[in-house]
Amino acid sequence: MIINIPHRVLCIITTILLVLVCSCKETKTQDEIAVLKVVTHPFSAINDTSVICNGEVISQGESEIINRGFCWSMQPNPTIESFKISSGKGIGKFTRTIRVLDPKTNYYIRAYASNSTETVYGETLLCTTDASPVYIFNPYLTYGIVHDKEGNEYKTITIGQQTWMAQNLRTSIFENGDSIYSTNNNEEWLKSDYPLQTPYSSFNHKDSLNKYGRHYNWEAITDKRKIAPKGWHVATETDWVKLEKFLIENRYNINENDNQIAKSMASSSCWKISTQSGSIGLLMHKNNKCGFTAIPATIFNNKNEVLFSSSYWWSYSQTNVEYNCRILYYNNSSLLKTYISKHSGLSVRCVKDE
Repeated sequence: MIINIPHRVLCIITTILLVLVCSCKETKTQDEIAVLKVVTHPFSAINDTSVICNGEVISQGESEIINRGFCWSMQPNPTIESFKISSGKGIGKFTRTIRVLDPKTNYYIRAYASNSTETVYGETLLCTTDASPVYIFNPYLTYGIVHDKEGNEYKTITIGQQTWMAQNLRTSIFENGDSIYSTNNNEEWLKSDYPLQTPYSSFNHKDSLNKYGRHYNWEAITDKRKIAPKGWHVATETDWVKLEKFLIENRYNINENDNQIAKSMASSSCWKISTQSGSIGLLMHKNNKCGFTAIPATIFNNKNEVLFSSSYWWSYSQTNVEYNCRILYYNNSSLLKTYISKHSGLSVRCVKDE
């Protein structure tokens, strides 16, 4: 039997159903907005020192998302008081690469999101970095070896009439056996008038130390107890000038008779990528022609220098007050020089005594 329902009644029923559906949807949306929710998605890739992290802010809570990113630690349930890296703001998916990890190490990582009233975390994921790859020097050159007082071994390279360390110094003691005080407290570095050192990026891990070395203040490199191995000395401005002149005269530069020698000095890995013509970070497989093997250990000071973007070395001189350091940048083609605060922590390269 077919029941004929008046058209007016059908319209009323349809309207009621639409109101109910819309009300349900509106209630659900309000519930979602009232709760700040962030999700940690699986990692995209993991290698020996980095991991690509993925996260997503599902809902923002009662106010807009002002910060989001990832935090990590070697202990479960990391927070933004541990190590963290930001990735913008707002709702939606986000990705960042953490690049300061140590090989063969377990890390706990999770996404976070903050609005004006609270910070919420996603699920914690375990990341185990790969074993450290073979350290990349120039395979077509012959390297020597030297040991410091502490027993650390360094590769050395002869460039022209000079023999340089092909790795940054990493000793924690002077040549007489005295310890060099270690701290990563910025205030202590800024006020110090005594020798200081700290491991690269404050990660006191054997693989990182071998690769990046330690940072030292000016007092450490000028101390009479000496930090260089016996028969060696901290590179002076005269040493740097001599190296620069040899590389230019022997066409290690990009263009003849200029200072574009950075690529010939920089390692063929680890650097931040650049699109700048002739820069270290472009076509990195063409780097390290002279075997110097510069690694981007950056600088230790109260400014947050971008990791993997630069190398800073002390350039010792008793008389030159205009320059006291040498620099390589990932997006530059020259070996630069400047004056920098003696309270900063820089890498050290040593040169064999003539």
